Amino acid sequence: MSSPCALLHALVLIRAARNRATKILALADELGIPALPDLIRDFLSHQLNANTGLQHLTTSTGRVRVSHSASATFVSPSNPCGIGCTRREQIRATPSWYHGPERYDTVFVNTDDGREGMLGMHVARVLCLFVLPCTDGLSYPCALIHWFDYVAEDPDELTGMWMVKPSLANRTRDLAVIHIDTIVRAAHLIPIFGRERVPPFITFHNSLDTYCGFYINHFVDHHAFELSF
Repeated sequence: MSSPCALLHALVLIRAARNRATKILALADELGIPALPDLIRDFLSHQLNANTGLQHLTTSTGRVRVSHSASATFVSPSNPCGIGCTRREQIRATPSWYHGPERYDTVFVNTDDGREGMLGMHVARVLCLFVLPCTDGLSYPCALIHWFDYVAEDPDELTGMWMVKPSLANRTRDLAVIHIDTIVRAAHLIPIFGRERVPPFITFHNSLDTYCGFYINHFVDHHAFELSF
């Protein structure tokens, strides 16, 4: 995409996770997302531009290989840190992080190559990372995501940060399956707290599930700042 911060190569899924479902219907049950087979079929229809050979993926014979994390490598030419101005980070989607609560990271997704900065991207939360073997001999590294919508067409005047909220379609989460090549890097979100005190049960584990609106924190590092404008 036309941005000072871009991928050097596609994200790489880390080794397969243990004790996770290996069939599509079983993974749908495990995640509590019955629509997963339909989301996968829509993804493949877009990738292959055809419906031939896709029906098997809506049955228990469709197999997947789940991963708990992916490694992203990207470059920011104006930042001299790292070899060749590169940086590497981990994007995680795991039901238990270091034997503790779940962790599902938020990311920038490239949605329009023809527009720069945030105008060509959306924010999403990664719910699952998996590899999808297909009948044509190809394997597709995928991410199941929950989209976020922009609250306004411009950044917040006071903070300079863009604001987003979880996207809903017919009062349910707006989900999609995407190719991991479209993920640019991790995104750091800060809840829009309001005037009330933060309840003691709010932690970094559950804040994304509790609040309704978030700032996209472009001050988290040099790369995020460049990417946001």
